[in-house]
Amino acid sequence: MDNRKKCHALDDGRIDKLLDGMRRVQYLREQRRPAEALDACRSIIQQAERLGIDSPDVTYMAARAAFHAGEWEAALLYATRVIAVDPLSLSGRASLEEIAARARRELAERESVDGLVPRLYDLLVRARKADSRTHVAMARYLRRNGRAAEAASLLDAVTRLSPAARDAWALRGELALADGDRVLAAECAAAAASSSSEPAQVLLPLAKA
Repeated sequence: MDNRKKCHALDDGRIDKLLDGMRRVQYLREQRRPAEALDACRSIIQQAERLGIDSPDVTYMAARAAFHAGEWEAALLYATRVIAVDPLSLSGRASLEEIAARARRELAERESVDGLVPRLYDLLVRARKADSRTHVAMARYLRRNGRAAEAASLLDAVTRLSPAARDAWALRGELALADGDRVLAAECAAAAASSSSEPAQVLLPLAKA
């Protein structure tokens, strides 16, 4: 039974309550109170789920509220869920692109000890929105957390698929030098020097956080 048929079988009062909540979210967004709007969306989503309703409209509102509240992990989660529920949502896809772009920038600027790094990385890779700098950020996280071999393997995969990924070559050279491999370090430095600084999409399986 689809959502529309479920609604017909539900008490109108419960649906009206959800609609009132959505109107409240719109008001909060207009008032530039995204954190409150996000909390309201989460409440509506929980209530709707109890009624067997998975509304892409509410989820889209949650994604936008999370985006404006600076909650990148929540924004990505909700944005990808919109597309999962409604693959033909043009507004949902446009929102996902905008949110993913901001999440990539946020990830690149995060300290490598930040626990948000692997979570954002996971979401970007699952959404097929990771670029070379996304993988480099994850590689830095892995290196900082004592997993240099995994970082090297990830960077090797990135440079194979995106030979112009300057940041990936540079970090791979640092890892090689730290490992005592001066020949590989020199090769990576040369590759970095002749590569582009522009990130490119690189589709890889998830690296373990």
